[in-house]
This record gives sequence, C-alpha cells and structure tokens, in this order.
Amino acid sequence: MQINRTGVTRTVILTNSLAIKIPTFKSLQLFLSGWQANIQEATFGDVGFICLNQVKASFLKDLVVVHKRIKPVNHKGLFWVEQKQLEISSKVKYLHESDKKPENYGYDNGVLKRLDFGS
Repeated sequence: MQINRTGVTRTVILTNSLAIKIPTFKSLQLFLSGWQANIQEATFGDVGFICLNQVKASFLKDLVVVHKRIKPVNHKGLFWVEQKQLEISSKVKYLHESDKKPENYGYDNGVLKRLDFGS
C-alpha cells in the first residue's frame, strides 16, 4: 500500500487494485475543495463515460471515493497525442480541456482514461 500526498486537495491511498481518494486535511478550504472533487467524481464516475476511470464505490456522502487502480502514464510524448484524441472524441470534452497533465490520466487495459476529473 502507498499513500500519495502530492495532490493539493486530496490524498490518494493506492493498493494493488484500488485507488482510494480522500480530502486533504491541510486546511478547511482544501478539505472542502477535495470533498467537492470527490462529489463530482462520484456523480460523473458511474454514468458510463468510457473516457473516465469509473468509480467503484463511494462512502460517507462521497467523502471517500474508490476507483480501480490503473497504470500511470510513462511516455509523455505519446500521452499528448492520445490525450488530444480523447478530448476530441469524448462526450464530456470540458473534463479534458482543463488541468491537462499526464498525472491526471492513466491506462486501463491500454486505453487512456482520465483519473482526476473532480473540479
């Protein structure tokens, strides 16, 4: 198990197969922003948009959100090409137009998906 505290508004606990996101406790404002991001992911993450890493479960009014753990982006050059294709073909384009960076995406069985789509 790994704990990733590099996010500004959320902490991510990584197991072999899951990514568990909880709001950060650095300040009340960041905590509330992290919770809001979890609410957005819980709302959009189970409606079937194939470009998003689906939410498996959420608990405590979306305070805790659980995703399938997918592989990180390793090839940054290829990422930009695939990200643009994903942005063009997506039904939720606005989720791909902001905060474009490889850390917000990953691969699920070779398919690029957005990991971090909370606002």
